[in-house]
Parts: sequence; structure tokens; C-alpha cells
Amino acid sequence: MAEPERRRRRPTTSCSVCRRRKTRCNRQSPCSNCARSRTKEPCVYDQEPQPARPGPRSIQPDLRRAPGQVPRVAASATPPCPDSSATTAAEPASPATDAAQIPARNLDLMQSRIEQLEQQLYKATSRPTPAAQIKTPASEIETTSSKFAGTFHVHRTSSLFGRSELMSRSISHKTRLLGQSHWMNSAIPVTKNFVAIIEPYLREGKPKVLDIVDKCKTLARIIKSQRAPPWPTPPTTDLPPRHLADILVNRYLETIETVYRVLHIPSFKRDYEAIWTNPSTKPETHFIVQLKLVLALGAVTYDQNFSLRPEATRWIYEAQTYLSEPIFKPRLRIQVVQTRILLLLAMENVDVSGDSVWIAAGSLIRTVVTMGLHRDPSRLPEMTPFAAEMRRRLWNTILEISLQASISKGGPPLLSTDDFDAEAPRNIDDEALTAGLNQVPIDNNGPTSVSVARALRATYPVRLKVAKFLNDLNLTGPTYEETLQLDAEVREAFKEFRRSLHPLRNQPSMKFAVDASEFIMNRYLSSLHMPYFAASLRSPAYAFSRQVVVDVLLKIWCAAWPTSSIASPTISAPTSNPTPPTGRSETSEDLLARLITCGSGFFRSVAIQVSFTIPTELHAHLQDDEGLGPTRLRRDLAAVTEEVHAWSWRCMEAGEVSVKGFLMSGLMMAQTKVLQSGGTMDGDELARFLIEEGEKAAEGCVPLLEAMVERTKQNGDGAPALVDDLGPSPGLTEDWDVTRMTDAMFMPEGQGSMSWFDTDTMPGLYFW
Repeated sequence: MAEPERRRRRPTTSCSVCRRRKTRCNRQSPCSNCARSRTKEPCVYDQEPQPARPGPRSIQPDLRRAPGQVPRVAASATPPCPDSSATTAAEPASPATDAAQIPARNLDLMQSRIEQLEQQLYKATSRPTPAAQIKTPASEIETTSSKFAGTFHVHRTSSLFGRSELMSRSISHKTRLLGQSHWMNSAIPVTKNFVAIIEPYLREGKPKVLDIVDKCKTLARIIKSQRAPPWPTPPTTDLPPRHLADILVNRYLETIETVYRVLHIPSFKRDYEAIWTNPSTKPETHFIVQLKLVLALGAVTYDQNFSLRPEATRWIYEAQTYLSEPIFKPRLRIQVVQTRILLLLAMENVDVSGDSVWIAAGSLIRTVVTMGLHRDPSRLPEMTPFAAEMRRRLWNTILEISLQASISKGGPPLLSTDDFDAEAPRNIDDEALTAGLNQVPIDNNGPTSVSVARALRATYPVRLKVAKFLNDLNLTGPTYEETLQLDAEVREAFKEFRRSLHPLRNQPSMKFAVDASEFIMNRYLSSLHMPYFAASLRSPAYAFSRQVVVDVLLKIWCAAWPTSSIASPTISAPTSNPTPPTGRSETSEDLLARLITCGSGFFRSVAIQVSFTIPTELHAHLQDDEGLGPTRLRRDLAAVTEEVHAWSWRCMEAGEVSVKGFLMSGLMMAQTKVLQSGGTMDGDELARFLIEEGEKAAEGCVPLLEAMVERTKQNGDGAPALVDDLGPSPGLTEDWDVTRMTDAMFMPEGQGSMSWFDTDTMPGLYFW
């Protein structure tokens, strides 16, 4: 193989003749050799170009280079600097000087310049990139601390992508992260300015109102401790008297069961009747536990004051103890799934660690997926029509509970429509579905006891979109255009939902289910627009969301307070102390209102949103009025503002131990009077006036809580007039597994719906 041509590296100094003859040249013109030569060849000095350095290299540093090694760049990256001392073409120069000195100087300058540039490039490429240059969405955390409400950290989405407002995406409080659909995410931005009025006055010293609130909190802790039975609480066969048990069972079947299908009613009634007709026969433990959960749910709507709350709490504790046994395989049965569903509903509505329902619902989903309930029975081994239909009903109810828990808690749904293929329950009444049935009954085209559950299932995909839209981890945050698009989808689904339920409106037995399901749909519509309500008070760009929130919450309030003046054709002036009617028969509207007032969780939290949103809207109208003299009220908003205060008191009479909801509604009502009068109070005068009104409201709560302490102390933990007492089931207290109790870690925090406002933090618990 031919060798490559050898290239000279030294500059040429000899003439061409001496180079060819390989003789010593004295570098003269002509040189001595050429002068003595007989051939008389011209003495010529060749000017060869400067040899190039080894091939150009990439400016980017080699990834295989050892750490700290300085990268090098190509010599051609920067042209050589001109030499001021070099001889120009117009100046005569000696050939020897031009050949020997100029190239050497240029080479030295070029090497020096290259080394300088290499050092600059190395420093530039090794410097870390400034954080401001990374175009990723940022999150701003605003900390709000108040003597009245405690400390909250509001996580807002930045306006990096052109949004003019910072939207609250979640709130950190104590050890919890509350998503956008949680009612606290709408309460903090709306009430922030209101709290700022009284906060300076509260921090000056320790006003009397804080001492009263502290006393109320102490009484609340005593009440909670008296209500809680000892743990563990093994289930017994103790039941209330027959007439009371019949009422509680019927209340459950008239309310909860019409919306959330859990039981096969004929089978349940048969087993229930057998307990009373054959008292000598010991009933199965799993049915006794199931029955007591039914009684606990019926107790929520039994009377206006939830007088059976201690008994309902004990029944729930018994079910928790029973389900915490460290036995897994025997628990994978349809009867146990029914019991666990009833337990979730009871925990939420009776308010026994109700805030942990979202966690427990996730555990239940994984349990039933293990059993295959997420698959349609037509894709599983052959089973009876009864078993197939019950599996569809239970899976449908679990989907509904999980989605509602996601909205209430503000947690992501962690489920999609691609995760299951189980179809909706068929439109078959319970009487047509028996255990010994061999053929699948034909779907009924008319209304049945499953019609409401089927109608809600048809809206499940769009409601799931709302929950994901609000609570999923999305760094950019939702845009308003996406909100409006989803609003159109929800409204279209709502229209079809109402159309499908129209035949049920004339059936008294289904009136509660229709009203409750419309309440559920309105909750999703208000949750979609609630994040923009605070911004709409400052920016007209969100006026549509403001109108939607107000209109929907007024409809919801009519369900929570059926005697509201805004529900009448003509709105009368608000009374100073509105009270619920007495002396008339109970209707489905009364039962739904009782579930909202006495219960907690999904239904109660919407009414809480009304309690601060509608007064804020009223205050905005009063402040925007530029007329002379007293400001005219919007009577509907003014009526709801006063009715909310009365409703908060009713909640406390029904067992609510937190006084801050009642105090907040009283303070907002007092501010309404100030704004309506058109007075010119300065900040200090307004703060003192509001604090005085708060003291009056707090003082009124103390006797109510003290009476509640005495009442719970007298009741103790026993149920009234028990029919039978066979003692605890053997083995239930010997080997129970607390790790299966997904809510046990939440019990010490308290159970009140307004307990999020409690400023106390458990020792040793921090938000990591």
C-alpha cells in the first residue's frame, strides 16, 4: 500500500536549486551556489503555504473526555489576528526576512489566540444553566396564617402561559394535601380578605372571642371522646327494639338504597324477618354487622337532631372491628363486599373518620378487582343471572362512591374507563331477580328501583372527566377554554339525565332518589366553575363562571333548606331568625335536607360552600353599588345569607361540634348589615364591630356544647332497650389486624365536618 505523501512542517528557507541539489544555501539572492553555477539557473525562493493543523474538531466537548480535561477547538474556528509588524505587499522586503520571520510570528499568535478561546469556551459550557431559562410551569405557594382559621399553604398555578390569574390548585393543611375540588380550595381565596379585616385586631392581644373559641374546642374534644366506643369493639347481637329497628331499616330503604344499590331487598327483608321470628336461632355474624350498618345509615334521617348518633357510631365501630380480622380469602365474597360498601357510606354520613373514605374506597376497588367485579359477567365463567346482576350493581355503586369521594376529598380518581368493562346494571326490579332464576329477565322499559343508578352511570364518563380535570397532577393547570368545553359536555349529559328520570317524578317512592341525584349532578357543575369564582370578583373575564356558581348553589340551597324563601314563587323579605317548619308530615325533601344537615361528607360539603360563597356574592353587589343612601339588597342573596346562619345552628343541634362554621356565617351576616347601611366605618371600627358580633355568637354556642356533653355522658355507649345479648363473637378480640383499618390513623384528628379549621396539630405529625 502506497504511503501518504510526506508534508513539510518547517518553513522553506533554501532556494529551489539548493533544495534540489541538497546543498547548503547561504540564503542570499542569488545565493553563492547559484552564482558559481555554470547552468545559470535562476535563484528562486518558493513561498509555500502554511501547513494546516490536524483536522478540524467539533466545538462540542468529547463525552469520553476525562473530567476536568480542557476541550480543544479547531484552529480554523478563529482567523489569525493581523500582524502590525508584517510587511505589506506594497513595501519591498528581503526574501529571507519574508520567508523566515513572518510565518513563525503568525503561528505563535494563532496558538496563543486558540488557547485563549478554548479556555473561554470551556468556562461557558461548564457553567450551570440559569433556572429562569427553563421554560417549565412554576408553582407559587402562598401561606395564609390566621388566629381564627390556622395556617394554610395555597398552591397556585403560575401565569407563565398567558393566564392573567393565579388559580388555586391545592391546599396543604396539617398533614393533608387537599385537591381543587375540596371545599377548602374555594373557601380560602374567597374569605381571605374578610379574615384580613379582623386578623390585626386578633393579633393585638388575646380577645375574649378567642378564649370562648378555645373553650368550645375543649368541649368538642370531650364530646368526641365520649362518643367513641373503646377499640376494638367486637360485634354483638344487641339490637334496638323492633319498632325502632323497623323505622331505621325503612329510612335506609327510602333514602340511601334508592341511590346506591347495595342490597337485594327481598333477600335482606327475609333474613331480617327471620331474626325476629326465630329469636332462639343465632343469626350469622356477617348479617348482624350488615344490619347494624343499615340501622346506622337509617339513623341519620331518623329525626332532626340525629339523636341516635352514639348508637350509630358504636355500630360502625363493630363493623370496623369485624372487617379488621386478619383473614383474607373468606372475605372475598359478595356479602362482605356489600358490608364494606355499607361501611363506607356509614363512615361518611355518620362522620366517623369520614375524611378517610377516599382511602378506604381505593382499597375496596382493589379488593373487588381481585374478585373480577370490574369485568362484565358475560366475559367470565358462567354464573346465575342473580349473581351476574348483583356483581354489576355492586361495581356500579363502588364506582359512584369512589368518584364522589374523589370530589369531596380533592384526590385524583385513580381510575379510568379503560380499567373496566363491566356494563351498567340492567333495568330489572328486585322482585323479578331471584336467586334460583335460570334465565335472564327481560329489561323493563319503565321505571324501576335501578333507574336512578342507571341514569347516574350514563353520566359517569363526563363526571370522571371533571374529577380528573380538577384533581389530577397537571403542572400547567386547566385553561378556561378547557373549562368551558367541559361545561358544555356536563350540561349535555345533565339534559339527557333529566330526560331519563322524567317518568320517576310522579312516583313518591323515587322522589328522594331523583332529588338526590340532581343534587349530585349540580355538585359537579358547581365544582367545575368554583375555582374561578374568586377571580371573577376582580375580572369580568370569568363572569360566566360566577353566574353558574351562584345559580347552581342557590338550587342546592333549596334542597338543603326546603323552606327557604327563595323556593317560593315570590321572595319575601328575610326574617331575622328563620326556623324550619314543624307539625307537618315528612316528605322526600325533608329527608334529603336532613341527610345534608345531620350527615356529612359529599352532601354536607356543598352546603358549606353555599355558606361562604353566597354571602361573598352579596357583599360584592353591595360594594359595587355606587348609589346614594342605603344600598338595596338582592333579596335572594340576603335571604340565603341569614338562612345559612340558622342552618349552621341546626347542624350544631344535630351534633356538629365545631363552632367556626356558625361563627363565620354570623360574621358575614354582620358585615352585610354594615355594607347595607352605607356607613363609613374605618378598618379598626369594622374589625371591633365584627369581633363583638363574633363574641355574641360564640357565647351562644357554649351552653349548647355543655348540654351535649351532659347528654353524651348520660347515654354512655349503650344502646336503648336491647332485645338480645349473646355477647361478643368468639375470637374477634384475640387476633384483629389494625393494619387493615385504613382510617385508624385519622381517628385522633376529630370527625367534624368543619374540623379542618381546627388550628391544633397532632404532636409529631408534619407535612413532609
